[in-house]
Amino acid sequence: MTNYSIFIKNCIKKKYSGATSFDSNLINRHFKFRKFFLDNIRFQKKNVNYTNDIILYNLMSFYYKRNAPSIIKNKMFLKYYKNFNAFLRLKNISKKKTNPLSYIYLGGIILREKKIDKLHKLNFFLKLLDVLFFEKFVKLNLNEMKLIKKIVKYEKKLLGKL
Repeated sequence: MTNYSIFIKNCIKKKYSGATSFDSNLINRHFKFRKFFLDNIRFQKKNVNYTNDIILYNLMSFYYKRNAPSIIKNKMFLKYYKNFNAFLRLKNISKKKTNPLSYIYLGGIILREKKIDKLHKLNFFLKLLDVLFFEKFVKLNLNEMKLIKKIVKYEKKLLGKL
């Protein structure tokens, strides 16, 4: 477990450039790591104040919108997606890192997006879950826990098809 987590930390530091691995047990370690991740997530029953973080507020409102348009049509969310893919973080207007919950909601939006192909989604979810694992003090409610489990299940399904 520790070898895999060290490998992932190094990948995150390098923003996944040159992260090729020829280890035959990498997939098995990945699945064990995800199981460990899901087993160690704790949730908080009360809701957290989301109004301080505009990115989180935008992502939550878009995620819970019933007939939300595609993110391809909505340039702001496409920008969030591209920024996270490139820099593995989202920053507020004040140049501070956003709340890690925004990554979960961005993942939920990408999960239901039909215009992004499966390999791009897989790449995004691999990065997203790795970054979330190393975040500290993430307070989740039950809906966010379900969303993370849904993302992990979808990631596992995509990896199984490769």
